[in-house]
Order: sequence, then C-alpha cells, then structure tokens
Amino acid sequence: MTHVIDACDPSTWPLSLSEALADINDVALAYELDAPGSSLADYEWAVDRISEALTHLSIRGWHCTNLSTDEIKAIREQGMAPLSSDMAVMRVNQQRTRGALSSAVAEEVAAKHQAGQPNRNGRTWFCFFPPRKAGQGGIERLLRYWGGEAVYWAHLEHCAVSEELRHIGTPAIIEVELPIASIERTFTDLPIAIIRRHLFNKGAPIRESLRSEGYTRELIPASRVRAIHVFPSEAFRRLSGCDSWTDPL
Repeated sequence: MTHVIDACDPSTWPLSLSEALADINDVALAYELDAPGSSLADYEWAVDRISEALTHLSIRGWHCTNLSTDEIKAIREQGMAPLSSDMAVMRVNQQRTRGALSSAVAEEVAAKHQAGQPNRNGRTWFCFFPPRKAGQGGIERLLRYWGGEAVYWAHLEHCAVSEELRHIGTPAIIEVELPIASIERTFTDLPIAIIRRHLFNKGAPIRESLRSEGYTRELIPASRVRAIHVFPSEAFRRLSGCDSWTDPL
C-alpha cells in the first residue's frame, strides 16, 4: 500500500522524505529567515525537491461539511465525486423529494448555487491539518449549514432559506487518504508546508503558516475514505474543537 503521511506529524514521514528535507535544509532555512545570500531560485529548487519526494505518497486530509443520512451512506459506499453544477442541483432535488426542503426554498437554492464557479467546479477541497486549527470562524458555517459553501453561501442573509439549510443534515468531517500526486498545487502549497514544519520542528523561528489546503479533481473511491466523523461523536469534537465555540452546534 502507498505510505500515508500526516502533514503535521513528522513521525509518519518515510525515510525518503526525511532525507530530502535534510538535503534542502540549509537552503530553505536561509530563505525562510531572509538570510543574506538567500535565493528564490534556490528555494524553488528546494520546493521542487520535496514535491518530488512526496509524489508517491498519500496524505491524510479532512473535509468539513454537513450531510444528510443518505448522503453519508452514499459516500461510505461510493466515495466522493468532485463538485459540479449538476451535483448541486441533484442534491437539492433529493432533499426536496424527501421533504427536507420546501419547494420554494429548493427552487431558490438550485437557482443560486455557486458550484459552477472556477474555484469550486470539478474540485473537492481538503485541509491537511486538524480542522480545529482553523478555529470556529474557519469551519463553523461549513459544519452548520447543509450543502457546502457553493449551496449555502448566497443565503446566509436570508433567514427563511438559511434556517431550512441548518435543519437538514448533520455536521460531519470526512477523513480521507489522498494520493499527493492528485492534489493540485495552490497558494497554500503542501511541499512548502512540509518544509516549514520540518524547519519549525528543528527549532527555526518560522513566521509563516505551517498549514496547507488543496483540492483534487479526481473521484475519491470509498476505499480511501478512512472515516466520516459525525456530530456529536468524540472524534468529531476532537477534530472540530466545537466544544470551545461560543455558540454550540
């Protein structure tokens, strides 16, 4: 099986990755600390070196959402497909059919979804750190409102719609093992986060974020879904940190 790493836990990193990090340590440290003589070109070489070392590995990732019982069952059996406009409308219609959404609200939500936007369409987003580290402000709405940002975002100021969306499903955190080769590189790049974590653990005063997020365009098979942690399980509470929120779920 593919080796699975936790981006926040170097004890899970294989020897090949540790050796690559040792190779680029001095170059990366100089750049991160803005030392005299540090070079962007050298740092880019270091990032590429770590990216190559990560290629054949998988990583543990988390996706915060709110799901109905039937949607949880479907993911456990069929896996996760990337977001699309057709998927958003299908999910809304399913909830209308089962009576969880009124016809009026279903029509409005289906008409105003944002699943077709370039930063959402064909993608499934994950964080590669325990979601609680994003804080209440970072994940609360994802967990509190059914449908994901693409569905609920346009309706947060419309009480009648948002209230229906709040009462459909259950807060859930989907934990997956994602092939790193399938992750698109983003502004919160995984190789950079790994480098910074390595330097931080060596005692370097890293000022930039150690966290990384990313997305895949691929279907995630059920075999790669490690767990779906649902509220109010102990694992959900630990991953979300919801017990410390000002407003309980």
